[in-house]
Amino acid sequence: MSKRAVLPAESLSADTDAFYRVLNDEPDSSVVLVASAYIDACLGSMLERFFIESSVSSKVLSPTSGALGNFSSRADVSYLLGLISKPIYQDLQILAKVRNQFAHYHLTLDFSKPEVVEVCKGLTYAASLLRWDREDDHPMFSPEQIADTRTRFVMTAVFVSQRLLVDALGIRHREIKKPSRSTL
Repeated sequence: MSKRAVLPAESLSADTDAFYRVLNDEPDSSVVLVASAYIDACLGSMLERFFIESSVSSKVLSPTSGALGNFSSRADVSYLLGLISKPIYQDLQILAKVRNQFAHYHLTLDFSKPEVVEVCKGLTYAASLLRWDREDDHPMFSPEQIADTRTRFVMTAVFVSQRLLVDALGIRHREIKKPSRSTL
């Protein structure tokens, strides 16, 4: 994804099928970079919707010069504002670490490399999801279903991005506080 303005959650949601195709069909490096960019865009969209409607939000979220223009700062602030849970925040930190491994490696990297396998073992969000069709606390996935490193990464990217989009679509801009007489 190029460095551009924040995309609306509706546009990102419309891109979901194309996102899934990349995750399923492309090489490991493409999967990591596209998943990271998509999740970064989801975080930006969620924050933009949370903020008041203002040119300041565009400035702060600008990928080229904004204080919240990158993946890590967006994840940090989303967590501090209570927009995301701690398990999602922790997995976002790991996804960012994997992205950096792939982006800064001088040769082609893939999910079979020991350093990538080790980092991806820390991804826990998908493994923590419970089935919705059962009353007991039965996990959605067995450990065997997400044991493969690429599968674990992809499942995490899918479930985290969709959680971010669903939450973003439910957020409405904050109202600008009007000064009261006592604050003048």
